Amino acid sequence: MEIHVLEVQPDKANVVFHISIPDTLNAANYSYRAALKEHNADKVAEVPNLDVSDAAEYAAIGNGEVYEFRTTIRYSANLANAQKKQAIEDGYTAEKVWILSEIQGRLEFWQMAWDTGV
Repeated sequence: MEIHVLEVQPDKANVVFHISIPDTLNAANYSYRAALKEHNADKVAEVPNLDVSDAAEYAAIGNGEVYEFRTTIRYSANLANAQKKQAIEDGYTAEKVWILSEIQGRLEFWQMAWDTGV
């Protein structure tokens, strides 16, 4: 599941977005998924009881296939539930591209080493 709603109030929802990490290599010819796994080695899943409710999704987070992003989506309290749901989905779409770009930028040189000759 890509979107987990943790809490809803009339004008906002606290959510966790699960972003799939592409199976590609960084500049060091190292898997972004492996780099994310190492980078987040001590991180615990944001979604409560995910290890029990969805073991496969929990494992995907642990092995770097999925990145978790916790955020708050704000909307008008006057919206119908279907519109609030759409606002959450739109928030996911907007954040997904930015998050993938940030992760790739942060991990672009993970595991790279070179000799400067100095």
